[in-house]
Amino acid sequence: MSLVEQEYPPGGYEVVVVDDGSTDETESVVRQFVSGNTGHKVLYVRHERNMGVASARNSGIERSSGGFIAVVADDYVLPRDYLRKAESFFASRSDAYVMACRIVGEDGSFFSRLNQLYFNYSIYNAYRVPYTTHGLFLRRFIDIGEPLMGFGVSLSGAALVRRGVYEAFGPYDVDLRIGEDTEYGFRLAGKKIPIYLNPSIVVLHKHKGGLFKSLLQKFEYGRGAYRFKMHCPAFTLVVPDSMINSLICIIRPFPDAVARCMFAGGMPEFFAFLPFMLLFTLAYNIGVFYGALEFMASIEFRPRDTQHPRGV
Repeated sequence: MSLVEQEYPPGGYEVVVVDDGSTDETESVVRQFVSGNTGHKVLYVRHERNMGVASARNSGIERSSGGFIAVVADDYVLPRDYLRKAESFFASRSDAYVMACRIVGEDGSFFSRLNQLYFNYSIYNAYRVPYTTHGLFLRRFIDIGEPLMGFGVSLSGAALVRRGVYEAFGPYDVDLRIGEDTEYGFRLAGKKIPIYLNPSIVVLHKHKGGLFKSLLQKFEYGRGAYRFKMHCPAFTLVVPDSMINSLICIIRPFPDAVARCMFAGGMPEFFAFLPFMLLFTLAYNIGVFYGALEFMASIEFRPRDTQHPRGV
């Protein structure tokens, strides 16, 4: 609903809803909304089967007509001033092509804060946001005032993109079930095109489910990360392709979990988060190992051709 509750003229933008083969009531909900809100331009696109995030994004881009395209996940809640502030941002920066937003958890529940800490650590480090120390050893990212530039960062965070970017760089890679937004960020970085992080636009993220769904999500991230590493060698990821690297992959979850929890709000939260964050980082690295096994299993081994002596 946040897409159609913008402080912006309803006829000034369109909403393309891509249903990637869902089995819920998405279609009826969208059509019911359209019939009761004729002032908004809403287009519903359905895939007959689940084709993945990359295909869904490509379908939405193909059906859109605007000069700017926002990529908004179904678990994001946009602020009412999203379009107004985004328009102002691009008007003041003619050299900017992509703008991402600051993402925060929708509620203050335990797993919402835990998951958001997991994501923020990765995102803020990608943008090289500086931090300060407090307490014994805890850290805190400084408040971001001005937009930051990042190269090779994920094209996510309810990003708004000039249409010319997609026309120049093509569609998302449908061979990547996970990590298609990171791959696109690498494409842009190859041409020295940054992604701006605009902290003045705060988007709420609805983290779905509890511990099990969170672990499954991190496992899939690790599995997808290995595939992406094979697709894009420049991606920073230690893969289990040798004895030493396998050992690193086994040990890495422990310091990684501690490093993320160092950005907790205080010592009680640090100790409360740590065991669950360790499960998250373990799930991610198990996913990396699983991705490696999948990759090796997909290799077709063919016998080498042999040259037989003539007459044999």
